[in-house]
Amino acid sequence: HNYYALSGSVKITFQVQTNGVTIEDESGGFDNIELTAKNNCPRPTPAPRPTHNPTLRPTPTGCNPFSLVHEETFEDGSLLGWTNGRIESSPNFSRFLGLFWRDTAALIPSKTYDGLPTNADWAIFEFDFYEIDSWDSLHDKLIVTIDSWDIDLGGFDQDFDENGRTGHESGITWFLQSKDSPQDLGFSRFHDQIHHVVMTIPNNIFQDGEMTVSFEVRVNESIVDESGGFDNIRVVAKYDCFRRLGATASSQFDQGDMMESGDEGALNQVLSRTNLRG
Repeated sequence: HNYYALSGSVKITFQVQTNGVTIEDESGGFDNIELTAKNNCPRPTPAPRPTHNPTLRPTPTGCNPFSLVHEETFEDGSLLGWTNGRIESSPNFSRFLGLFWRDTAALIPSKTYDGLPTNADWAIFEFDFYEIDSWDSLHDKLIVTIDSWDIDLGGFDQDFDENGRTGHESGITWFLQSKDSPQDLGFSRFHDQIHHVVMTIPNNIFQDGEMTVSFEVRVNESIVDESGGFDNIRVVAKYDCFRRLGATASSQFDQGDMMESGDEGALNQVLSRTNLRG
């Protein structure tokens, strides 16, 4: 359930990015494709139900797997807590954190998010990344730093769709879903793309209840050629309800609600159901 929709379908694409002129120079191919379903079977002997619910927002019958801690849309223009923050707006992007480009390389935006429950098993950090104008994957990339851990999301290119990209670093896993194919959404005449990024962060990184995040847009051209922005940031505490309540978890939440990493549909469904969203 990490990356495929609850409908049971998954779309897989292969991008062969070469710089040769013809097929005689270089090419690629794929073979022996196999797709296997893996079930999360419960332990044979359920652990006893605890006498009290250790989650941030307990319920009488079970465990809330998700709890919203922070949410920012920047629509009110607030930059509370941000260092090197700036606000930009555009009809197709609304208000957002940006723009950042070559000349702001020394002004990396960062913020410390506090109030994370230290008994949560993971923190989910999600955001929209706005890839604006003529990004070139050979020179332009995005790096997100979580405390002291640099997460390289790779190069981005105005002519390629990066949808489905995944990665992991120092226990942090992440996946990227593009909201549409590259197209001109505003600013200069080049192609733009909106990517939604979800990072799952283990407890050892926020044991003090805080997590510092920074965005580094590494591009090599001026603001009229390429830039980046960020929007719709959420920090969510995630609990392993199977571990906390035993294999016979409460019927209030089905197995689809308690995934091992941030499935967007399940997360939104549970936050809505438990009135944790604003």
